[in-house]
Amino acid sequence: MRVPKPDVAEAWRESPREPHDDPSVEVSISPARSAIARPRWTPLLRYVVAVVATVGAFLARMWLSRYLGPPYILFYPTVMVIAVLAGFGPGLVATGLSALFSALVVLPADRQASAITTRDVVGLVLFTSAGLFMSVVARLYRQARQRLVEYERARVLKASDERVRASEQRLR
Repeated sequence: MRVPKPDVAEAWRESPREPHDDPSVEVSISPARSAIARPRWTPLLRYVVAVVATVGAFLARMWLSRYLGPPYILFYPTVMVIAVLAGFGPGLVATGLSALFSALVVLPADRQASAITTRDVVGLVLFTSAGLFMSVVARLYRQARQRLVEYERARVLKASDERVRASEQRLR
């Protein structure tokens, strides 16, 4: 009598976890098969980090304003880091908040007496578009990374299952 082979992903979910497994820690497996523990961020924490990082970039921009040329120079890396580490939504929040700070404070401070020009508006639109693009790319990266982790887990489970079956065959 042959026993039907269970679905690998389902078998992994139902398998007992190791005693050292902690549900608050995500284990990601790189292509080199090394496990790196990375804490999971709650959705609220991701958005709080996005706001705090963007405010920090804004304060640094204002503090260094006489030394910095382009108005968005500190906002680009902030948006990219937030989008990669915290996700698509927080990346959009960082982009929007950066654009708001730039439109309301940075650009008028750079112009002093004159009004915001068409050049500033085009720059702001391009920055916002680039922030959206970075958030989308970071989302695709995070999804591909998650698929890799799931594939590696399923592959390890399948290999373990095959070793157990081979051992059972030897014992019979």
